[in-house]
Amino acid sequence: MMSRNVRTSIITIMLALIVLSVQQVDAFLDEFERGKFGDDWAVDQNAPKNDLRGWSIDKGEVVYDPAKGANSRLMTGEQAWKDYTVECNIKFMTADNYPGGIRTYVDAETGGHYA
Repeated sequence: MMSRNVRTSIITIMLALIVLSVQQVDAFLDEFERGKFGDDWAVDQNAPKNDLRGWSIDKGEVVYDPAKGANSRLMTGEQAWKDYTVECNIKFMTADNYPGGIRTYVDAETGGHYA
């Protein structure tokens, strides 16, 4: 039979290996509660840094006013992202004039995209 110290050591080593084998996942989450966009968000590539082209945050919700920035895009992400999930709620104020949606890829240089 194993002594209590040996069993404790084996269990400790096993727990340490389990903890070390778990990969850390760098997650991105934004609930827009801070009232302004962080540095991880960008509006059109050529927009001046403080020109949000119609995008704002109101009471934790992202709002877009096309009168202030027609056809602008709000973007986030990294080229290295390969496998990810996106979840959001969208409320269109009107359904005319291509009201928008979610795009899974936008080339910031050319504007090319696909959904």
